[in-house]
Amino acid sequence: MYNIPKKAYFVFGEHKTNPMPDYGHANIRDFNIHNPDWKVEFVTLDDFNPEHADIFEWNKLAWSQVARYELIYKLGGLYSDIDIEYYSPLPDMHGCQLVVACEKHGSVSDAFFAASPGHPLLKECLDVSVNWCRRKMGMGVRSFTTEDLFNGCGVSLFKRLAKQVTGLSFSQEPQIHMTCDDFGGKFHPEKGVGILPFEALCRQNGANWLGWHKCVGTWRPKTEAGENDMRMEACLPANLNT
Repeated sequence: MYNIPKKAYFVFGEHKTNPMPDYGHANIRDFNIHNPDWKVEFVTLDDFNPEHADIFEWNKLAWSQVARYELIYKLGGLYSDIDIEYYSPLPDMHGCQLVVACEKHGSVSDAFFAASPGHPLLKECLDVSVNWCRRKMGMGVRSFTTEDLFNGCGVSLFKRLAKQVTGLSFSQEPQIHMTCDDFGGKFHPEKGVGILPFEALCRQNGANWLGWHKCVGTWRPKTEAGENDMRMEACLPANLNT
């Protein structure tokens, strides 16, 4: 299996004619500043895989999941949500075939991950997520809960398959408990897997040493009203991005 290419993809679930929020441009700029040796690509529906355009027209959030899995499976590199702020350089990924970020209790993020081309985890994620979308579309489903989306093609699927494919718990591995000083500017892969701990990326406080994922400071999104069971209506303006 190949090494992870130094290429980062930021996916925006919209057409180019619909502008990305200003914070997205700022976050991509900061990633470039801190990681000048990485090539950055901004991806919209118009840039990638027209065969999945029907998924996009059905639900943009579902399409953004499919796109991230397929990009990294086919090309290798890093996927990042556009709402992740970057404060410092990425740890060196030498020796890693897969890099994921996770919380101490074992929840693996689908907002930040990297892999070598053809990695079996991304192949599994791609196949399962596309099949889920096509099945829902074939049934005429027009709306579903957040939990359904997460289980079918989102973060819950990614967590489940990451554990299944790698055989890791993502709660007991030494990397989970390492500090920035412990990392020393590089990952310390286990079975070829580099793990970025919760403290590096997710909390909005001084403990962060890589950045901050703005999705309410956690990888458990809620609606503005704080509800856990958010309705996802297909093709509505509210579903413009992730």
